[in-house]
Amino acid sequence: MSEHKHKQNKTDISLKEILRVLSQRKFIILAIILLSIIAAFLFNIFKSPVYQSSVLLKKEILSDQKDDDIIRTILSGRTQDELETEMQLVTTRQVLDKVIDELSLNININKIVEADGTVTVIDLPLAEYQHKYELNDYPATFPEISSLCIGLYTKPAEFKILGKSNNDIDIINSYNERVINDGKTYSNISSSEWKVNVSWKSNSLGSEVHFESLDYNDVLDNLYQNIFTEKKIKTNIFELFARSNYPYTTTEIANVLAEQYRQSRIDIQKDNIKYSFKFIDDRLKEVAHNLENAENDLSYFKSTEKIAQIDEQSKQLVTFLSNLESEKLKTDLSLGEYKNKLRSIEKQMVDDGYVDQTYLTPEQYSSYDSPFMNLLKELTNAELKRIELLQKRTEMHPDVILIDEQISRIKEELSKYNNNTLTAFRIISNSLKNKQENINSIIAKYSADLEKLPEQESKLASLMRQKEAYEKMYTLLLQKREEMRVAELSKLQDIIILDKAIEPIKPIAPNKKLNLLFASLFGL
Repeated sequence: MSEHKHKQNKTDISLKEILRVLSQRKFIILAIILLSIIAAFLFNIFKSPVYQSSVLLKKEILSDQKDDDIIRTILSGRTQDELETEMQLVTTRQVLDKVIDELSLNININKIVEADGTVTVIDLPLAEYQHKYELNDYPATFPEISSLCIGLYTKPAEFKILGKSNNDIDIINSYNERVINDGKTYSNISSSEWKVNVSWKSNSLGSEVHFESLDYNDVLDNLYQNIFTEKKIKTNIFELFARSNYPYTTTEIANVLAEQYRQSRIDIQKDNIKYSFKFIDDRLKEVAHNLENAENDLSYFKSTEKIAQIDEQSKQLVTFLSNLESEKLKTDLSLGEYKNKLRSIEKQMVDDGYVDQTYLTPEQYSSYDSPFMNLLKELTNAELKRIELLQKRTEMHPDVILIDEQISRIKEELSKYNNNTLTAFRIISNSLKNKQENINSIIAKYSADLEKLPEQESKLASLMRQKEAYEKMYTLLLQKREEMRVAELSKLQDIIILDKAIEPIKPIAPNKKLNLLFASLFGL
């Protein structure tokens, strides 16, 4: 009992001591809390807001995609995940460059000087300025900048657009060198990529637009760091997110990125089938010419030799041989596709050391290899990191040398995948060559039987066989070309935009309420 009272008294003393200390230092504690809240408040004010917008996309699964495809079987040692591959392709440099160029993300509007000398600081990306102008947020004396493209690789510099009478303009750089004179490219300055369309509703004489070009590598890296994708579980849907410090620009980046990504895929697929189109078009012209000659020869022979028919057995032999000729053409077409692709891969491997084999496959195939795509992403990240390092270090710095070694290693790994693909293509090509030889052997055997017929019948049968064979070849080639046309119209558009990005109402960061709460807790 006494022990329990002793413990209770000890607890009471401890609590009293704590309260006494707090009471003595209450002003210090309140000051710390107040300072923490003020610091959080200032952080909320001066921290640039971050906006986020997203586009919802869906990959359509085509009904004619087959898992038992021969090329898939040969390359089945690698994991395949089509949607993951698509998500990685969004952030390729090819796509990002087009976004930067279309939205002129490498341009910042610094200030506007009106004709009366009034200076207004803008400090906004071009897209944000254009949007605010459309919303009439600026005075009527401000210029409308319909387009201002200066090329991706213009070095960082400051420029002035000088308004002249009749809406003519001059553009000068910080050294007062003319870039554009009277709205036309000035010959002394390299500005072939510049496209400028600026106009004033009122008198433009004396007005100025000050803008700067940003470093391409910085813009590319910033864009890359602020784009990410998220797969919706157990669906073929993924969401594409974009972030920036400006609400409208964020929305435009997300929407343009989605469109440019889709267009980039279409361009890749067109490259994929252009070899087959050329091969078939060349053969189509050749077969059409041969068919016309065969029809003329047959008609002339029938009219001059007064013979129109052959016996039923010979007719069946002619049909059989024409079918063989048609099968031979199918084999030739497949073999031609593989040979074209083999040459393309081998040439690019010599030039670049590796090949993006996600599209360098015959027209009817699609190669989706997660390990391969992961390596491509590693390569992109390493190249971007190298660009960042070169902003601060020389090429001989150990960090740069290390990243160069990493890039070389990744390219070696990529080339190993390419060599596996080359081996697979060679196996298929050899198989098609063997089939071709067997068909030629059978054709030669049965052609000899036709030659045993009487001279007139043998000649007629030979002409009929040529005509039938070329007819079937011509029909086959037309069907093949139509299949490709359908593929170009349907398969190329297998990425659908379900929901476009909308302008965010409020930023996702900083979280002002949460920052103030953390500051209060920190003060305690």
